[in-house]
Order: sequence, then structure tokens, then C-alpha cells
Amino acid sequence: MRRGVVLMPLAKLRAHEQVCPQRLALVTRLIKAKGMIVNPVIVDKSTKVILDGHHRAAGLKELGYRLIPVMAVDYYSGQVRVFPRRENIKISKQAVITRILAHRLFPQKTTRHLISNRIRGVRVTLDKLR
Repeated sequence: MRRGVVLMPLAKLRAHEQVCPQRLALVTRLIKAKGMIVNPVIVDKSTKVILDGHHRAAGLKELGYRLIPVMAVDYYSGQVRVFPRRENIKISKQAVITRILAHRLFPQKTTRHLISNRIRGVRVTLDKLR
């Protein structure tokens, strides 16, 4: 596995957005067809909040897998920027964390996180995620 990517238990991850059922079904089918995860999910290293990869995480969980490849970042560093995808919802890093702590998910596709030096192309086979 590439440096900077670790396998983490899915149960430790925390979503901040809901998933789209149709997109979840598509991503789940693609995971099964490929037999691997190509890009790691991005999470905040201290809170384990998913910043990018909600559908991949939910798809693996739905398929019964226990682990997921993760790139952990410091959410409050300059490496991560967050932008709103919806005009009617104000977004900031603190707003994301506050919603998590209140157990209130944002609607799907509310935030867009840009991560500099993002790792791609890890190609972790599903047999390693059991």
C-alpha cells in the first residue's frame, strides 16, 4: 500500500453528509465489478470525519467489509479547503464538525473538500478489506 494510506475500520469513520441511494447503488456495483478500491477515502485524522468518499464507505459497509483504505489529513490545516455546493447552506470547517457532534448530517452533496497532495490510485483489492 502507498505511504500515507492506511487500512482503517469502517466502524470508526463518521459521515457528515447523507448519501444518495441511487449513487450508492452505482458505487456499490462498481466496487464489486472492479474488485478493488482505487482511491482512498479522505478523513480528518483526529475526528475520523469523512471529508471525501461517503459513497465508497457506505458501499463497502453495505457489502459487509470491515476495513477501508484511508488518507488521514489535519482538517484545520491549509491542506484542506471546504466550499459549499448549495447556496442556501453556509459551510465552514467548524460547521461540518458542529453538525457531526450534534449527530445531524448535511444533505448529500452539500460540501466540497479540496485536499492538496491528495493520494490517488492505491488499488486495494477487496480481499484485504475483510
